[in-house]
Amino acid sequence: NLLQVSSGAGKLRLGVNTSDQFLDIYRDNGSGASVYNAAQGSGFGFHVWQVASVEQMRLTSTGLGIGTSSPGAKLHVDAGSSNEAVRLNASSTFNTSINWYNAGSIKWSTQTLGDGSNAYRWYNHTASSEAMRLDSSGNLGLGVTPSAWGGPAKVIQIGSYSNIYDVSGNTSFGNNFYYDGTNSRYLNSTQASLYQQSSGEHRWDNAPSGTAGNSFTFTRAMTLNASGNLMVGTTTPTGKLTVNGAISSLCADFNETSGSPYIRVQNGTQISGLGVTTGAEPTFVGSISNHAFIFRTNNTERARIDSSGNLLVGATSFLNYGTLSSYTNAVTPAGRFVGGPSTVDGAIVLMVDKYSSTNTTSQWFLGFTIDNQGVASGVITANGASQAAFGSWSDRRLKENIVDLSPQLENICALRPVEFDYIESEGGGHQISFIAQEFEEVYPDAVGERSDGMKTLTGWDKTTARLVKAIQELKSQFDLVKAELATLKGN
Repeated sequence: NLLQVSSGAGKLRLGVNTSDQFLDIYRDNGSGASVYNAAQGSGFGFHVWQVASVEQMRLTSTGLGIGTSSPGAKLHVDAGSSNEAVRLNASSTFNTSINWYNAGSIKWSTQTLGDGSNAYRWYNHTASSEAMRLDSSGNLGLGVTPSAWGGPAKVIQIGSYSNIYDVSGNTSFGNNFYYDGTNSRYLNSTQASLYQQSSGEHRWDNAPSGTAGNSFTFTRAMTLNASGNLMVGTTTPTGKLTVNGAISSLCADFNETSGSPYIRVQNGTQISGLGVTTGAEPTFVGSISNHAFIFRTNNTERARIDSSGNLLVGATSFLNYGTLSSYTNAVTPAGRFVGGPSTVDGAIVLMVDKYSSTNTTSQWFLGFTIDNQGVASGVITANGASQAAFGSWSDRRLKENIVDLSPQLENICALRPVEFDYIESEGGGHQISFIAQEFEEVYPDAVGERSDGMKTLTGWDKTTARLVKAIQELKSQFDLVKAELATLKGN
């Protein structure tokens, strides 16, 4: 059976036989035909749309094919040599959307926004929030609308703080800022930071806390250059680790097989170091430049080795010639040498040694001065074989107003040598000497006073006390003999 209707530019044909069925609808306007063809039967089972005798679309049991006669999915578009496969459009104030459903419920939308921003976004309907936005400059915001970035960078901005971008192959990771093409600006009212990989270098920058929207300038905090040199607080390396500023703690492992590895600390031209040398004395710590090396406790200087190698304790400048100077400005001693609990009685706590073998009194060991080293007070010298003694300045050329000493026997006889025990707070123990208050009445120049007001006696030891006692005994015996002689003469 066949039905065919033809009238001018149109034609309708319906055909049915035992092997196939089809329906053709034509429209011929003289330049070509538009055809809709539906065929069913052996080798058929599809719908075809043609323009100018060329197939444009086909619907099969697999899906709808546009530009292809063999669709591979429910919708299969093959643009061929065209750059545009699908075009979606909406009015200028509406979003052009593709909505994605699951089980009949809308889940996501991808949209070109109609608000004039020319942005493209991904919208999460389940969370009722925008998940991602690509702005007209090509910057991508994850969970946030990208800030007004300027310049050539293409940015991925993550949330309210973080960003990743690339400029000319230099990759950067930032926190709490964006770049508007001229200035860096805070995203939030807190600190900002930046990490960059550029030309083989790693760079870390910081900025202090500021106000959201305000511009600021980063400060370079640390750099690891392409040679493996790490610089903290500076961009000029002087070794594998260069630090400009205070170090509160440092733990480092240096393994340098050539040369002398060391930790270098520099402030301007002043350089100090800790390291290992290749000489006989392998470990060193101290000043590398021509400056003093200072020791501190509680951030207060306690001692220093000056540039000439002199050791100063409690002083910042050397007080006189020598290599050791200890200074105190209080009642505490400037120096103390202590033998510990394991020190036996015969052990020496302080040894003063000289290379010279001279043992006369011209061999000096210790000297004493007063008046800020302006006046000498004596020395300790050698005193022949196996002896030392206190010495004083006695050269005639050092003296004036020289007269004979007045008689002293009466003064000597007025002294009272005594034996006694020291009280417990003074260490206890038995001793021979004088009573300072009594001695002061005879020889006041020999009596001094401690910082606590207790009196002292100088230059009169226990041997002198014994000799004074012996002189007094001889004086008594002489007076007795003298009296007996007087009696005999009288008789």
